[in-house]
Formats: sequence, C-alpha cells, structure tokens
Amino acid sequence: MEHGDGPVDATYRAIAGITGTKSSLQKFEVKSITGGTDALERSLLLLRGRQDCPRHGADTNIIIAAARAYLNALNKLAARKK
Repeated sequence: MEHGDGPVDATYRAIAGITGTKSSLQKFEVKSITGGTDALERSLLLLRGRQDCPRHGADTNIIIAAARAYLNALNKLAARKK
C-alpha cells in the first residue's frame, strides 16, 4: 500500500498495524449514495497476493466510511481462508 499523509491513510495504516495485514490498496473512490450531501460511500479494491476483494463502507464521516470499507475487505479475505 502506498502511503499518503492524510487522515484516511493514517486510518488504513493503523488498521493494517493492528491486524498485521500486508494488503495493497489498488482503487479508492468517493461516491454519494443519496441525493443529499450527507451520505458518502467509499469503494475500494484490496488485493492480497492475487485475491481481489472489492468492498464498500458508508458513513457521513469520510474517515469512518473508509475504515468500514477496509475492514469489510479484510473480513471478506479472512472468510475466504476458512
């Protein structure tokens, strides 16, 4: 995962550090999921080795939405292992 210098990157690095994951973030998008200005969506494509894992997270807070998307992807990858 390449590193930036903002709060979303800091959130990703914290989650990766806590979970011990070494995944690569290949795609990150910001989309509105309602007609209003309050709801946001984060889309990401997380790769670990050769496993793609597109996931989404929604919240009105950009950092929480990004964290949810990342955690959803990590959970999906963990479920695939079982």
